[in-house]
Amino acid sequence: MSASERTNFFTKVIPAMTKLCLDLPEVVTGPIPLLIKQKNYSISFTQKQIACLLANAFFSTFPVRAETKPEGDQQWKSTYPTFNLNE
Repeated sequence: MSASERTNFFTKVIPAMTKLCLDLPEVVTGPIPLLIKQKNYSISFTQKQIACLLANAFFSTFPVRAETKPEGDQQWKSTYPTFNLNE
C-alpha cells in the first residue's frame, strides 16, 4: 500500500469498522437462526446488519462455539464453521 492508502486505512476505514462493531447490539437485536439442511427457511438482513456482522468477523469478536451441545438447544450444530476471519 502507498503511504496515502495506509493513512486512509488507519484513519478512516478501521475507525468506521470499529464503530460498526460497537453498533452490533443495537443493529442485530436477536440471535441469528442457524439454517438446517433440507428445511425451507430464509433470513433477511439490512446492509447495516451485514456490515456490522462482517466488521465483527474481521476483528474476530465472536466467541468460539462450544464443542458439546448445550442442554435444550435444538439448533446447535458443532459442524457449523466459525464466523471469525482469523482462521
